[in-house]
Amino acid sequence: MSTLLERLDSIYKKKLSVKPNNIESFKSKKKKKKRKKKKKKRGETAKKGEKQKKGGKKTFLEKLGFRPVTLQSLKTIKGWSNLCKLLFFFIPALILFLASKIVNIDILRSKQYDPKDDAKYQKYKKNDRNWIYYSGIEFCQIFVAAYIASALYTNIYIEPQSSIESYLTTSYEYLNIFFLDYVFIFLLFLPKGFHFLIYDVIFKAEGTTTAKETEKEEEIDLKNLPILTDFVLKGGATAIHEKSDLSFRYLLFYLIAFGICTFFLKSIATLFLDMFRFKANPAMYIFILFGFITWAIGVATKMNINVKITEKDSVSLPNPKILYMGTITYIIYLFLHVIISLFLAPIAQGTFSLYLFLFLSGGVNFFTNTFGNIFTYSESHISKQLRENVMLKDTKVAETFWDKLMSFISTFDYFLYFYIFRNNELMFTFMLMIFFFYKILVTFIPPFHLQIFGLKIFFGIVNIMAFMGFTYLYYLLIKPSKT
Repeated sequence: MSTLLERLDSIYKKKLSVKPNNIESFKSKKKKKKRKKKKKKRGETAKKGEKQKKGGKKTFLEKLGFRPVTLQSLKTIKGWSNLCKLLFFFIPALILFLASKIVNIDILRSKQYDPKDDAKYQKYKKNDRNWIYYSGIEFCQIFVAAYIASALYTNIYIEPQSSIESYLTTSYEYLNIFFLDYVFIFLLFLPKGFHFLIYDVIFKAEGTTTAKETEKEEEIDLKNLPILTDFVLKGGATAIHEKSDLSFRYLLFYLIAFGICTFFLKSIATLFLDMFRFKANPAMYIFILFGFITWAIGVATKMNINVKITEKDSVSLPNPKILYMGTITYIIYLFLHVIISLFLAPIAQGTFSLYLFLFLSGGVNFFTNTFGNIFTYSESHISKQLRENVMLKDTKVAETFWDKLMSFISTFDYFLYFYIFRNNELMFTFMLMIFFFYKILVTFIPPFHLQIFGLKIFFGIVNIMAFMGFTYLYYLLIKPSKT
């Protein structure tokens, strides 16, 4: 027992046999911990300071939620994605930024009419910010819809849009074969189907003019009735002459264009931007399979080919390509081709969205020739077409109220032309007059009204004054010009 105690004692003494210089007191350990904590706090405050400095140096585009676009960034796919996002969503982001700034003005808060509870007032601010944002979007849609309506009118009645293959065709034959017969062979089902739906189903008409035919003709024939307007006008108003429905068609296109701006334009832009992220909508994979099925059906219809023996006689023989397609090698190749095409679904999605943009914008030629003129106070290309086809040459312009009323009763189409679509100045004045009248109603009448008292008064006065101003301007413009 004693030996065990001696051993334990010797072990304890060895543990304590340390030089006094190496022994660390409890106080010194506490000081070290405090120093470490201070260093951590300094590091954290320094990082916070850097973040605040960076936040203070944000550019205007960064405040709107966009990443900066530079020449250096355009060398990457992400840079081009940021540029396209900026082009598509700059105006909506700017309107939202301004709306957020407006609702945060403290002067607008009324102690008497607005709630004193900050949480409830924050809900008011959120509601009014959305009201201002959507009002700004609707204001811009008036002009965007006018441009899209003119593009649709031109694409359908004046110069039909080219097929998707024409946009992918180059001056090099080998590249054309590579792109059309291999890369995009299963990817173009949607653009081809869209082109077929527009020009062969909905707006199919005999004698539709093409771009080459319009160059030869002195006057463009616009008398072809599309299926949609033919159905609407069947048994309708009395025709002033055979081309009396052109203004109604343009009104129909304007309403369609306004619906596209409201419900589909953002979705089309999102589809295009997803291509840069190599992300595809699940439906695109189904449409690629449909593209393969339509290609297979087309191949099945060419089982035999006619081979000429003499000038008059020919014999039907099996197509050698079809025989080759039955081999195991070609079946394996075809399977791999379909798999690769499914992998390229984002490219198919981007191609379709780009084709839709070209259709809605009228193409490059329409944009360069019409964009500068459509927002000016002058006769547009469309209003010129309407004037030449809607108004009879021997028709005198009605001057009295009753004459105008009788002309409206006799032909709705002439009314649309004379009172709305005669020129850009008259059309936009009428649209803005209707817009501000609508905004007067939704400013004060629930459930979509403004809730902050100061904003309600401010926008109420602005909308009433704008409505009165555009109404007076419309009255001045509606008078027939004295020549």
